[in-house]
This record gives sequence, C-alpha cells and structure tokens, in this order.
Amino acid sequence: MTLGENLQRLRKEKELSQEDVARALFVSRQTISKWETDKAEPGVDNLKALADLYEVTLDQLTGRAQMETYSKGSHEQTPFDQYRTMALIRLAVWLAVAAAGQLHGGEPFQVLAFAGTLGSAAVFLSLWFRSIYVWGGILCGEGLSILVSAICTICAKQLASGIISVGLAAMLGIWVKYLSSESVRQLFYEK
Repeated sequence: MTLGENLQRLRKEKELSQEDVARALFVSRQTISKWETDKAEPGVDNLKALADLYEVTLDQLTGRAQMETYSKGSHEQTPFDQYRTMALIRLAVWLAVAAAGQLHGGEPFQVLAFAGTLGSAAVFLSLWFRSIYVWGGILCGEGLSILVSAICTICAKQLASGIISVGLAAMLGIWVKYLSSESVRQLFYEK
C-alpha cells in the first residue's frame, strides 16, 4: 500500500473529507488530494500533524507498522488532548482565584481574577480557532497576567494574598513555558 493510499484510507476511517483535513492542517484541499494520489508527499511536520489527527503513529501512517489505532485508554495523549487538559486545569485555578477574590475582597486581587478568567476563556476559544495570531495573543495576554500578578504581590496587604499572587505568577510562568513548546506551536500553525 502506498503512502497516498494509506492517507486516504485513514481519512475515510475517521469519516473526514479532504476539506476537513486541509482545514486542520492549514493547507489546501488540492494539497491533500495530491498526497492521497501520490503526486506529492507531505513534509515531516505535516506527517506529524496527520498522525495526530488520525490518532496513529508515524510508522502506522506511512505503512511501516501494522495498523493499530490508539485506544481510548492509551497512556499516550495527542498534543490536542494535552492542551485541552492544561486549559481545563488553568480554568479551574482561575475560578478558584476568582472565588477567593470575592471572599477576601481586595480590588487588585479581583482584577487579577477577572483577567485570569478572561484569559481562560481565550484559551478555550483557541481550542476551536487555531492560528498563529491566536497563539501570539494568548502568549501576550499571559505575559500581562504575570505582570498583574507581580503588581498584586507588591500591593498585597495580607501575607496570604501575597503568597497566592506569587503562586499564580509561578503557575503562569509554567503555562507560558508549556505554550512555547514545539507540540503546542504545531497545534497553531504549520511551518
């Protein structure tokens, strides 16, 4: 079986159209058609994206290994699954901060909680609207959130508020490091 035949079979197994695959990979439908008819071959980055989309390994995608798709109970998640999980954790943390801000008052804390929850909404929208501009906007927004966290730490009148602000700044730093990873960048644009 040729690479093109394998790509076409996997696409049909997932019940996707060429247009659906093209949209997911940010290429034209004609490009998908050329790959499936062996008139052209996808590059390494596109092969990785196709493997994630079809939930198979690169060896399975290229026909070098027997086909056995990932099971739902598999310990290995796709980059999209990991991103969605990180987004849910981020939202849970910010909702807890919003609740704490309401309970303990303090305007800087409430502003921080509002900004973080708004940022979580943007992250969730990025699950459906993926582009390099959305990715860049999220990174800029997270940078601003770290700055606001630092300001809240300085303005904190209670030790608990200061500790929470420092913790949030650390969490945001980890989130930005994750957002800068290669697997997340691949979700937002094709090189």
